[in-house]
Amino acid sequence: MYDCWRLCPDFSVCMDRRHGTFDGPYQWTRCELTSPILNEDNYDTEINTVCSDLKNARIHINKNSAVHVHVGLRGASFSLLTIKKFATFYWLTEDAFLKLHHPCRHWNKYCFRLTIYSSLATKTLEQLREEEECLDPKGLLLMGNWIPTEELTELQRARFRRIWGSTRIEEIGYLMGAARRVPVHQAYDRRGSVGFLRFLPRGQFGANINTFEWRQMSSTLDAEHIIQWAEACIFFTDFCRTASEVVFKSHIAKVIEKCGDYSGIELIRDLHANTDILEKKLESWKQDASFCEDKSGAALFVPRSPPYSDSPSGDVF
Repeated sequence: MYDCWRLCPDFSVCMDRRHGTFDGPYQWTRCELTSPILNEDNYDTEINTVCSDLKNARIHINKNSAVHVHVGLRGASFSLLTIKKFATFYWLTEDAFLKLHHPCRHWNKYCFRLTIYSSLATKTLEQLREEEECLDPKGLLLMGNWIPTEELTELQRARFRRIWGSTRIEEIGYLMGAARRVPVHQAYDRRGSVGFLRFLPRGQFGANINTFEWRQMSSTLDAEHIIQWAEACIFFTDFCRTASEVVFKSHIAKVIEKCGDYSGIELIRDLHANTDILEKKLESWKQDASFCEDKSGAALFVPRSPPYSDSPSGDVF
């Protein structure tokens, strides 16, 4: 249920022993905070309020936790074409997106790289060729209208043909899940850096809420950072949903041409989203990769405190 803010157990979150424990009644706890469905025009206010409340309550986080952003259509379903465009564009830009985040997320098993550990990524060229006869000819023909296929490697072309030849959204959802033979220490669960799990049938993997689940971001109480990242996720998804054949194909051609030189900041700018907070974070991590700080650079971890006292300290951070 996503009708209010809820706090619930999450056993994928664990104590980071390097930060020790606190004196007094404070303990690390395994929990997840989920929001109600937020509209595009008010999510920033909600996030600001909640982050402020958590800071005032002296809530602490460590790098075993993360921020997940679900992007949907207010309960409606994305079209199969949108899913294909998204999967293609993200496949080509995954590394750039991950490098926008703290280094602890770059190779994290809870946001594994789709381009390495997904079911699609682990298929060989021979396997993909064998599956060709099951693909939809109309989808394969349509692919040429949206992607400059002549610029792709043979393996890239085969992988994208597998996506565009799919006839159901669920097919792509399974292709983007973790491959069965990948060890859990590399890819835990079925959700990678972007989760497609919520497009799979209801009841099999929880509720089918038809959202792209962006899982790359490390946990933070910096509301401005969360808001700017959420904006980038929305802009990317909207581009995949609304871009025409000419615009989309031109953008994909640019990504392919730049290859690994297309940075996440450049990508987001090209989508006309803001990047100033993201740029500041990247620069600060170059200087000091300490995990958690707020927008002014103040640490959000409280140092080991003196013995616990019942008298209120009034401290907030």
